[in-house]
Amino acid sequence: MAKKPITAPGAASEDEILQLIGPALHWWEDSESVLMRLFKHICGEAEPVASVAYEYAPRSVRYSMLEEALKHYSFRFVPDETAKILKAMKRLNKLAAVRNEIAHGMITHHTQAGKDGTVVSGYYLVSPPSEGWPHDPGYRFHHTPTTIAAWVEQVRDQRWEVLQIYQALLIRDQEEQSKADRDWFMQRHQATAIAAGRVPASEIGKYMKARKDWD
Repeated sequence: MAKKPITAPGAASEDEILQLIGPALHWWEDSESVLMRLFKHICGEAEPVASVAYEYAPRSVRYSMLEEALKHYSFRFVPDETAKILKAMKRLNKLAAVRNEIAHGMITHHTQAGKDGTVVSGYYLVSPPSEGWPHDPGYRFHHTPTTIAAWVEQVRDQRWEVLQIYQALLIRDQEEQSKADRDWFMQRHQATAIAAGRVPASEIGKYMKARKDWD
């Protein structure tokens, strides 16, 4: 496995890195939470099993589920919103590898001399020693406070992109519901029950107008 040479100075202390790990993982999990809330809102009461399945599915499957939901319910979004969400998801997917590195890395002090005679030293978040040490010394990855902070900003940017659209969708839905009367809510409840299969086929006629009355 390729090892990355360390060329940038490390942190002056372990605490500098430790203080960044918690916030980094927090923002990653919050970005996942925003995507989950979006999925559950899109699917709503009509697909309760999908919402449960989303919670237990691995990340790659969750992303596929959300992509399909965005296609199926595209009529609920204004132009470009779904494209922006998909773009943010793609970027988050690329950032996922670093999330795992931050979650499973260890902090160590390291000093390394370059071929030009320069020396870099400090504390780094690196791959664990179980990955080849001591027969294959070196680190598969290493992070400094600077690289961790930069990664966090990228995650927050993509989270914010999705969150803005999610909030806009909530507002639009709330505005539409505020215009509805009691009959609309009753009809919506009945339609949701029928779509979810909670109403036997023999009973559906009680909830539906005769076809001649549809127009």
